Amino acid sequence: MSSAPLLLLSAHAVLTTLGYAESGRLGFWSEAGSLITTMRWILASVVAYAMIVAIAGVSIRAVRRRVSYDTWWVIHCYTYLALALSVPHQIVDGTAFVGHPLARSLWIVLWLATAGVVIVYRLGMPLARSLYHGLEVVDARPEGPGVYSLVVRGRHLGRLAVSGGQYFGWRFLTRGMWWHAHPSVSPPCRPAVPAGHHQGGR
Repeated sequence: MSSAPLLLLSAHAVLTTLGYAESGRLGFWSEAGSLITTMRWILASVVAYAMIVAIAGVSIRAVRRRVSYDTWWVIHCYTYLALALSVPHQIVDGTAFVGHPLARSLWIVLWLATAGVVIVYRLGMPLARSLYHGLEVVDARPEGPGVYSLVVRGRHLGRLAVSGGQYFGWRFLTRGMWWHAHPSVSPPCRPAVPAGHHQGGR
């Protein structure tokens, strides 16, 4: 994760609080407490900011080396939740949209459209492809210590547009494995061949 967005978010929080504190002639921390308790969605935005800081912390190289890829991936999925928590305070508590209902509506539409694209491409398309192709594991062949080749069968595999060495995030719906992505495909699927091969560690 780049440090620039985090620095900008930090500057936004600090400078906004300082501005309100100056206008209300309060101290920084007094004003921060007042904002959290009197504005409906500021607390949610603070929680979102804390989540983003934690996610950025996990991305630091020294920390990243100590965390498994799957744990790192799940933690980064919380970025979506942090973004969802941060949106309402912009619309409800912010002053940018006061007296500008059209601008507020446009901002909401842009956020919903962005969320829709993420949902379609991260969830909808993989699910639709899995259902369309009816993928299922039909055999597991040991290739070496801790390495297996899985033979995957399905429908219309010639339309899957897959080739040997291509990165695929295969997730198997079994206990303890559904959230692990197992990469790579070998060899390429052909219309005349009813099965594709997946190779990955267990």
